[in-house]
Amino acid sequence: SSRRIFPSGSPCIILRPDSSPVTSLSAANATGTIGLIVPGIATGEIFPRICAEITRVARENGFSTLFGDASSPDPDIRTTQVLRLAYDYAIKKVNGVILEPLELTPNAEHTTRQVLSILENSHTPIVLLDRDIAGEMHRSNFDLVGIDNLRAGYALAKHLIGQGARRIHVLIRPGSASTVRRRARGVREAVLDSGLPWRQNHLHELDPTNGALVKKAFAKR
Repeated sequence: SSRRIFPSGSPCIILRPDSSPVTSLSAANATGTIGLIVPGIATGEIFPRICAEITRVARENGFSTLFGDASSPDPDIRTTQVLRLAYDYAIKKVNGVILEPLELTPNAEHTTRQVLSILENSHTPIVLLDRDIAGEMHRSNFDLVGIDNLRAGYALAKHLIGQGARRIHVLIRPGSASTVRRRARGVREAVLDSGLPWRQNHLHELDPTNGALVKKAFAKR
């Protein structure tokens, strides 16, 4: 089980396992530095702003931040970059690491667990960003900072419905994180709560940059 640190109405949630102590950023032999591993910074609209805010807050509290390139468009290279960063931070004995678990790469979960193992073996405190590694209905022992994705999807669909939309579809990329699927579930719940139809083929899992494929998927909707 987990404890919700911010109230349910907050846009940000910190989940902390009941059985785990609060993550400390004052590890022995530390450098006054927080390392960031955020592969989504190049592809996600939210992560550059989140990382900028992390840097600001860290600076105000006497910490510097370390960034490393983990944003290659090639999934195999991105996997290698993430692992190298983990080793680098472990060797540098940073005070802690903020980690966005991998997505959109083959064996993303396995690679993320490798990263966690490297950092745990060096006794580096870890905070997960955006999503957990334990699956949608479970919680790991790591602190987690994210949003209520189910509610976010629900609010998005309710807004569209309020603007007159009556046929709502969701498009997600193959291999997307569990948070994306939770937002899709939120959309579905809002559609059904509004008395509108929802069918299985309203959820599309395909590459949004493939114009021909997107056009074909929505041609007869």
